[in-house]
Amino acid sequence: MSGRAVDPIDEADIILVFGCCCCNQGFICEKCLGIACEQACCCIEHYCCLKPGARLMLCGCGGGDGKVCQLGLGCCAIGLVCPPQTIIKNQQQCLCLVGSCAIPPSNDIPATVACYGLSLYPKCGCCVRLKDQRGAPPAAEGASGVAWQPEDGTVTEQPRA
Repeated sequence: MSGRAVDPIDEADIILVFGCCCCNQGFICEKCLGIACEQACCCIEHYCCLKPGARLMLCGCGGGDGKVCQLGLGCCAIGLVCPPQTIIKNQQQCLCLVGSCAIPPSNDIPATVACYGLSLYPKCGCCVRLKDQRGAPPAAEGASGVAWQPEDGTVTEQPRA
């Protein structure tokens, strides 16, 4: 399907400033010219991008990632996805400012806790990039002997001492 081949908002470049569970705000120092938004509610997705070098979002049917159909007008598009990939996702960029929210949190928009650039969850740091916040905290063994393995997202049994 013709349309959104490049992510209009590159989450890897976002420097986290504020984060509260499933919502976060930050800024981008590179590729910050223009505006863009990505929104999804269950099986309906909406995209808008007015950035230099952005690809046109056109009409089409089929395609990867479960896309059923898309109605595009060049700089914006609305489409149907089956099965739904999220409950709610909203991400917008205006020049260097970026705001994001996702229920449930995803790899693009992880759960975060941060204030004034000081990140507390999932990793501690100051002015960290959102890409460095993905995953879970380092493996910590619980009372059941099960530990989280953030590299591949699997849960495995840990030997007891």
